Amino acid sequence: MKKSSAERITVPQGGDLIDDLAAMILADKHSSGSAAPRDFSSSAVIFPNRRPLYYLVDRLRAEVKSPFAPPVLLSINDLADRAAVNLLPGAAPASYLDRIFALFRAAGSSGVKIFPRDFGEFAAWGRRLLETVDEIDMAALDLSRVKSMSAEGMPQNLAEVVDRLPSIRDAYAAELSRLGLMTRPMAFAASSRGLDVSKHFPRVDVFYVCGFSDLTVLETRLLARLSSGGARVVEVSYEPPSSWNSSGVKLYRAFDTHSQIKKVAEILSRGFDARSTAVIIPRAEALVPLLTEALGRFDAEYNVSLGYPLSRSGINSFFDLVIRVQETRSSEGGYLVAEYRRLMSHPYVRAMFFDGESPEQTHAAVSSASKKSRIKTHHASLSDIEAAAPASRRESLRRAHAALAAPFERASTPGEISGGFLRLLDIFAATSASRAYPFASEFFVGYERLLEGVSRSAAASEKMSRASLYDVLRSVVGAATVPFPGVPLKGLQLLGMLEARNLKFEKIIVLDVNEGVLPGVSRFDSLLPAPLKKSLGLPTYRDREKTIRKNFMTLVNSAREAHLVYREGGRESRSRYVEEIIWERERAGAVAVGQKDIVEAVSVNASASPPPKNSVPKSEKCLSILDSMTFSPSSIDRYMRCPSAFYFASVLRLRETQDFSGELEAAGIGEFAHEVLREFFGMFPDKKSLGSPSAKETLDRIIDEKAAEHLGPSRGEAYLVREVARHRLNQAIKSESRRDEDFKIIAAEEKVAGDLIVGSAGRKVKIGGRIDRVDSRGAETWLIDYKTGAYAVPSKKLSSPLESRKEMKKLIRSFQLPLYSWLYSKAKNVAPPRAAYYSLKDIKEDEVFDKSEPSEALEKIFLPSLKNLLAEIHDPAAPFAADDDDEAYCQYCDFAGMCGR
Repeated sequence: MKKSSAERITVPQGGDLIDDLAAMILADKHSSGSAAPRDFSSSAVIFPNRRPLYYLVDRLRAEVKSPFAPPVLLSINDLADRAAVNLLPGAAPASYLDRIFALFRAAGSSGVKIFPRDFGEFAAWGRRLLETVDEIDMAALDLSRVKSMSAEGMPQNLAEVVDRLPSIRDAYAAELSRLGLMTRPMAFAASSRGLDVSKHFPRVDVFYVCGFSDLTVLETRLLARLSSGGARVVEVSYEPPSSWNSSGVKLYRAFDTHSQIKKVAEILSRGFDARSTAVIIPRAEALVPLLTEALGRFDAEYNVSLGYPLSRSGINSFFDLVIRVQETRSSEGGYLVAEYRRLMSHPYVRAMFFDGESPEQTHAAVSSASKKSRIKTHHASLSDIEAAAPASRRESLRRAHAALAAPFERASTPGEISGGFLRLLDIFAATSASRAYPFASEFFVGYERLLEGVSRSAAASEKMSRASLYDVLRSVVGAATVPFPGVPLKGLQLLGMLEARNLKFEKIIVLDVNEGVLPGVSRFDSLLPAPLKKSLGLPTYRDREKTIRKNFMTLVNSAREAHLVYREGGRESRSRYVEEIIWERERAGAVAVGQKDIVEAVSVNASASPPPKNSVPKSEKCLSILDSMTFSPSSIDRYMRCPSAFYFASVLRLRETQDFSGELEAAGIGEFAHEVLREFFGMFPDKKSLGSPSAKETLDRIIDEKAAEHLGPSRGEAYLVREVARHRLNQAIKSESRRDEDFKIIAAEEKVAGDLIVGSAGRKVKIGGRIDRVDSRGAETWLIDYKTGAYAVPSKKLSSPLESRKEMKKLIRSFQLPLYSWLYSKAKNVAPPRAAYYSLKDIKEDEVFDKSEPSEALEKIFLPSLKNLLAEIHDPAAPFAADDDDEAYCQYCDFAGMCGR
């Protein structure tokens, strides 16, 4: 290390700041005459965050080898708070809701038209404005400069906001003062002016200020006050990196989170020293899969330190269901059957009120109540549901309704809605489900504290609409994280990027080294344009990028082994840092330019992986069912999306719920559209007949007949759906009649079947399905599949067969039309025809094979990939595991309450 006369100490790249700091503290004590120092309380150590402080104490303990008094240990926020408590007496820390509410009040008096007048809308919108005001305050910026800045090139609305920022900021500060609240910038402003070192730290004679860079103005002023009491101030930091030390870097290309985690498990399986190994998790969403799919294989402790989004917790998913049930409640008080069923099927609800029993009796009761209901279609009142339930279940239903519905029907303030959720938490805490999931207790406590904060907030008694209440709560949850403090320091370290600052490890494994994650900075992440921020002296996105790059380079350069894993495919690309490392290796001649094996591709062998959580092993009976099964393209697609859903639907053959959900693509609506088109095209099968005067009249008649059969009485939603369908089907027929080429529909609802030989043992797998429509278009045959909602088209970039289900889900997306093309060619002994999805929503065709020949794409890509998938389905060692990658898919899955998710 190098020491300057200004008491600044620089730790070289590859060094260990914590080790050097511990040695320095010990040396200072020895030089003061203490042969065996045990009291370090006259020293204070300040880091940007608390994590390095724990490592420092650990190092000192290893050196002293006996009980000792540690230094005063502070993060810079701790330092500001210690002084602010005395300098701002009586001021309470402001919660996020307090701050956004005070800003709402301030913005409301500003006269800016763009600001929403509804607090719920503002809560979702105002977070960016709040961050801007905080940034300005931490920079101690003279806001009179803002008004003098040119608004040229800014949108008018933004220019108006910038012009009024001084008055908004002053009104915000006044509102906080009126409420007796203190924000982080207020604490820093007070302490940077009034910190009295001799008063607040009377025993400290030396401050070690460690690991800081890119400080704000208020942070700089606060640290400068440390020398005002005559104490020494020693600044310790890493030497800025100039290049990558890539000799120990290994690069891996994965295709999704789970394949990344497989690689983590593989790297760890080669051996690791838990105390000197860290897995770095830039995206907190990867934490739970990492714990359940990788670390469960090792008999080793682990330690987590990062901020996890509360919005991704299981409790929040459950609470969001409670809110959605209220959002879809009718004006007459009826509950939408589909949403009610989803809530009552949730594992938490079953554990809290029904002793874990199946929700089938409740489903039957709500269906019965809905049919008899005199209120809005597909809705039912709680009293009718209770009356229709079996007597043995009625009391449980009443208790569930009293906790899950009644408090939220009456709620009109944030305090009331948070009170309802706090009572739910009390009930939930008494169940085993509250302890059944990773970090369940941390999420529980995090949510409890957040709700208690809402109940105490300045906005707690503010009356607002039901929609605004939900917007406010979602905004507050969206801004919250659950901190995993990561103490004591035992086992393998699992760290966020911020928590890894200023630490050194012998081996690191970094997930998600992707552009947009590292660096995770957007040029549009601020309300103020970058040129304006630069003029005002505020850090821009480029400054933040430099800071992230410096911290990441220091972390990588200090490790003997650095394993960097990234996802690739679709819109995801590897980070610029990976590109820099490769370029530096090429420039140094360590690898040839364009050398392909510099990055290792991750492959997945499903049967070699341990059974995941929420999985069902394959029994002999199950394998027998699979052997006799005729697979439809939709069942194959279902397995590709989620093996657990395939198990419930195709192996157990559980009945799927058929409730109307308000979307045109809901079950029953698709059947209605298909039947209309089948009957209509049977009468008008070609371009010429479609142009006849009777075509439209006939189509309207068929729509009315089929709507009565499938949608029920023409009122409410059924009426709206019928009329929307009428419009879209008429548009589709008009579009067909305008085709450039002549065409003729030669078959509708064409049944096809065939056998596919799978595996080296020659297993014969039966496949069958029904093609919506077969066209003759000039010399070509086309297969058409109607879609009333969303659908998935295979990627056009496929060039080779895929091995893993996860890859297929991401890239192939659906086997339906490729399979129909293959089955049709086998049945008719012709070349595989072209195929397209026909969107009745957008009135367009999406061709599956693009410009490639169907036979070539089938033989080279789709059939080999399908054989790999079918081999996994029949593999006794590959369980039916729940796949919860796609939140939206899980949310509307008919079996979501059964897989234990």
